[in-house]
Amino acid sequence: MLSLVSFIIRVLYVMKVILAILDKIAHPSLSPHAENDKHVKTFS
Repeated sequence: MLSLVSFIIRVLYVMKVILAILDKIAHPSLSPHAENDKHVKTFS
C-alpha cells in the first residue's frame, strides 16, 4: 500500500516537472511572476 502511494506521488511530481518544462519552452523569454504581474496590470 505504501509503495503504491509513493509511486503515485512520484508520478504526479514528474508530471508537474514536465508541465513546468513545457511551460518554459512555450514562453522562454518570460519569467513567470514578473511578466504575469505586468500583463494583469496592463489588461485590468
